[in-house]
Amino acid sequence: MINYSKMKENMILSQLLPGGISDEKIIESFRSTPREHFLKEENKSLAYSDSILNLDSQRYLITPFSLSRMINAAKINSDEMVLVIGSNTGYESVIISKLSSTVIALDSNKRFKLLAEKNIRDLNINNI
Repeated sequence: MINYSKMKENMILSQLLPGGISDEKIIESFRSTPREHFLKEENKSLAYSDSILNLDSQRYLITPFSLSRMINAAKINSDEMVLVIGSNTGYESVIISKLSSTVIALDSNKRFKLLAEKNIRDLNINNI
């Protein structure tokens, strides 16, 4: 059985922290979000690798480190509303929801929109 918690902690220790992500709120947001939940079964074992993961033939989930750098640069405050365009399966939106008051997530692909909505409901996130 795959130990996702251990993989997630290794990702934080080997990617985020050495990459200069020191904001504890960002680290905790990544720590408390199950990235594997947003992936197809065949990619779940790579959930916390430093890899861009294929969601379908034209869509990808960027690396945790790249996402953490973008979020860190955005300097999101807890009272802010954030717009996520191209929400894919919802992972980025969930991470950001733990740092802001509200997230508006948009996706032009109906299949991804429905999948993101399901993933967000499954995790009981109420501010997206």
